[in-house]
This record gives sequence, structure tokens and C-alpha cells, in this order.
Amino acid sequence: MFGPQVGVAAGPLGAAQAADREMARLFAVRARALAAFAASRPAATDRAQGEHGAMSASRWAARPEVLRPVSEWATSEAQVALVRPEGAVQGLLERSLTLVSCLPGTLAALEGGLCHEGHVPPMLDHVAGIADELVRAEVEAELLCWIAARAAGGQLTTGPELRERAVRVVRRRNARDEAQKQLKALRERGVHRGRARVDGLAGLEVVGTTAEIEALAAALTAYADAVADEPGAPPRTRVQKMLDCLQDLVLRPGENGLAPVQARFTLVAAVETLLDGSGRPTRTPR
Repeated sequence: MFGPQVGVAAGPLGAAQAADREMARLFAVRARALAAFAASRPAATDRAQGEHGAMSASRWAARPEVLRPVSEWATSEAQVALVRPEGAVQGLLERSLTLVSCLPGTLAALEGGLCHEGHVPPMLDHVAGIADELVRAEVEAELLCWIAARAAGGQLTTGPELRERAVRVVRRRNARDEAQKQLKALRERGVHRGRARVDGLAGLEVVGTTAEIEALAAALTAYADAVADEPGAPPRTRVQKMLDCLQDLVLRPGENGLAPVQARFTLVAAVETLLDGSGRPTRTPR
């Protein structure tokens, strides 16, 4: 059932196929090994919150849920062993634990050659998060059987095609609890430090609702477009001016001399979307 979608070609192309399938198999091997490593480093052995040397409460709260049972030092240990940045290693641990605990069929398909690494993101994004274990297993099996059936009929399935199919299957089964998803997303709302792209620079990530981010971006763009470069100074890009305006507005309020700006939006939606169910228009924040 989990055999490759196509046969092996002759010559160098066949060698490339064999290497590709071996990489997919080793991807699964690494996932199982990292999940086993994480299981061997339980959070119960860590220092309690508040003790000297323990992870701060804010950092602990920001950890992915699947890593909560894992020691806070597991990422650092794996970072040294794998010689990768901390963020990349944490992502590897998170994906490995999710694959092993939620998507065993996908791991088997990787080991058998039916899937490759490009098929993993759609399964993680659209199937792994299904709360009901039985429904999740059924959706995973349906998608893998779909790939196998297409291969038997001479049709190949790429990662984007699997993603499109997964979205349709999940919607049809109503497998996700949309309300819980929205609540979880809202908990991510805030301002977070981001990773620096180059030495000497840092990042600041603003996460909000679509409407909030659109409004902030539109206002900062308008401020930036209203600012002229000083004579003789190097020209600035729009995004650089946006950052300068943001610094003035936040760090030096009332001292920047910038005129207030307005952002206008056109909303295109069905009438029912604008009503609260009682026939009255919903109130929108100003």
C-alpha cells in the first residue's frame, strides 16, 4: 500500500530516485529518533518555575504545546548535537513529536516510498491538528489511500495537490473545531521578538487579527509616504521610513511633528456577514 508512486528509472535518474526515497526514509528515521530523544528528557526533571536557572515563565508559556512535557534543556542539547540554530532545532523536535504521535501513517508512507518530504507539510498543517484521534486517523488514511489509488491509475500526487485535497477532505468531514482554532490563534496575538536576519539587526514581530495588521500597515505606509528625505541624506525605502515613523510614534509621541493620517478600507462581503443574526448590523471597532 505504501510503495513508491512510480517505478525506478534506468541510469543516473534511477540513482537520483533511489537517493530521494532514501532521504524520505531517513526523514522518518530522524523523526522517530528525535521523538524518542524528547521522550527521554521529561520536563519533570527540570527546576520548578521561579527557581534560579529555570526557564522564565514567559518563555515557557511560548513553547509549543507538544513540547510542554519535554525538558527545557532538550532543545539546547539537540542544538549542539545537530549543529543548528535553536529555532530550527525546536521546530524539528515539534514536527518529529507531532508526526510520531499524530501521523504514524505518514511516517510509514515516507519509509515505504509513497511520500516524500514535500508531502509532510500538508499533513502537518491540515491533519495533525484534528483533535479527535479516530477522525484524524480516518482522514490520514483516506488521503494516503487517495495517493496510492492515483498512483495505481498512473496519476502522480505532488505536495500542493495533496494540500488541496487535504483541505477539501477536512472541510467535508468538519474535522476541525473552528472555534477552538480561532481562540488559539487569538492567544498568539501580541508583539514578539523575532530572529535577526544579519548581525547587528533584530526583529520585532507583530501578530494580530487581519483587520488590526491591515490597519497598522496602512497607517504606517501613509505616514512613510508623507515623510521626505532630508536634503543630502541617503534616500530611504518606504519600509525604512515606516520603521522610522514607528519609532517616532512609539518612542517620541508628540515630538515627531507628523500629521495624523487616515486609512480607508472597502469591505466586500455578503449582507449576512455584516449582521449578528438578529437582523441588526454588527458594531465594528473604531
